[in-house]
Amino acid sequence: QTSKKWAKRIQDEWRILEKNLPDSIYVRAYESRMDLLRAVIVGADGTPYSDGLFFFDISFPVEYPSVPPEVHYHVGGLDINPNLYSNGYVCLSLLGTWSGSHNENWQPSFSNVLQVLLSIQALLLNEKPYFNEPSYEDFKGTPEGEIESLEYNEEIFLLSLKTMDYSMRRPPKHFKDFVKDHFHSRAKDIMVTCKAYMSGAQFGCLVKGGIQDLNRGAKSCSPNFTGSLPAHMDMLGNVYQTWSKRIMKGIYFKLF
Repeated sequence: QTSKKWAKRIQDEWRILEKNLPDSIYVRAYESRMDLLRAVIVGADGTPYSDGLFFFDISFPVEYPSVPPEVHYHVGGLDINPNLYSNGYVCLSLLGTWSGSHNENWQPSFSNVLQVLLSIQALLLNEKPYFNEPSYEDFKGTPEGEIESLEYNEEIFLLSLKTMDYSMRRPPKHFKDFVKDHFHSRAKDIMVTCKAYMSGAQFGCLVKGGIQDLNRGAKSCSPNFTGSLPAHMDMLGNVYQTWSKRIMKGIYFKLF
């Protein structure tokens, strides 16, 4: 049982998303289920989530906007962030799932789903997610903390490659074509990034198609990390080749 006021607010949310979503976030709405949205955030360059796809389901409770929306992360069994739990739970002040100051909490008159998505992108899927863990925040900027953060980023990057494999093998409903197009356009960048790390580039120095701002005095990636990359590259390559064959087969039958 929902009210006209609730439906109008959801339609307002749709309009806000339509006008203001950045190029790295995509959302699907469902006219027959106004209480649901499905969103995907593309991992940003320079982060351990670069070029990955991260899917979230959003539900509007009947009390919305008096209470925040509920958000579920499609984790695929992988712990890729201290604030994204293995059961899909998203830990964020704006959602009321983590403590925060008044300005960081949900405010019915001002807060919206766009802010939630932008917060997940900026605060969770960031360059140094290691420090999202409250007990580690005080070590940010210290030599010990930065070393731990780098090692954590290497682990997360490998898990992010696994999420790519998971997304290609089991694309979420209504996003199959999006997943296919995304990885066809990003496959080269992903492989270039992996090969650069294997060749001695330090983590996080890469942006689309090459290396920029490379500090040659910085520490290269760890041997364990670089040694693990070939297997992950083969894993993605096999899935990508399978997809390419299916696409080419489909084109063949359409032409003849």
